[in-house]
Amino acid sequence: MTIAGTLDFPASNGELVRLEMYNSESRQGSRRVPVRLYNLSATGVLIESSQALRLGEQIETAFNDHDVVKGQIGWTGARLYGCQFAEPVASTLLEKAVWRRLDDADNGDSQPQLVDTFGARLQRLRMAQGLSQVEIAAQLGVTPVAISNWESDRSQPRQHRMSDLAKILGVPSQQLVAHSGVHPESLPEVLASSKVQIANLLGVNPTNVKISVDL
Repeated sequence: MTIAGTLDFPASNGELVRLEMYNSESRQGSRRVPVRLYNLSATGVLIESSQALRLGEQIETAFNDHDVVKGQIGWTGARLYGCQFAEPVASTLLEKAVWRRLDDADNGDSQPQLVDTFGARLQRLRMAQGLSQVEIAAQLGVTPVAISNWESDRSQPRQHRMSDLAKILGVPSQQLVAHSGVHPESLPEVLASSKVQIANLLGVNPTNVKISVDL
């Protein structure tokens, strides 16, 4: 089940990033980012966010004005971030949070729209092929730092490298550069997204996840 949430990034370094599971007012000077939440359980949640979170970063999850649970980002990949709660969350609290968000959606609150980027698509497609940044760099004749910069949207490859990159990833060039919504629409991107979510649940590397389809 997918539900909507909000990441509240504080203006002060002394405060933690807050994942909000309900409609609340922002903290003074903070910046709010809409997110999607997957696999909410007593031990953690998978966060899909256009704003990066650091591995090991401490965050707090607010289920309401009174129930706030601290946690830590224990896994990252392709704009998906696994948050592990510091202590188990009561099932009644989880159920209330889910039903509250579903009620909000029924009352007209739309799911957050995340802006897709070239870097996010590149990372998803690379992971779907089971390739590292070093391997992609070697095939293209560039440095791994260049691949890292592309995936973090600090820069983009020159046009003459785009077709070679698309061939390595097994997709048309147009798909790599096209602007689209955050939800993957092509088969390689669907597979990449699914592998990441399965790997997060099992605690393994996405390259170890194999998906087969009987037709």
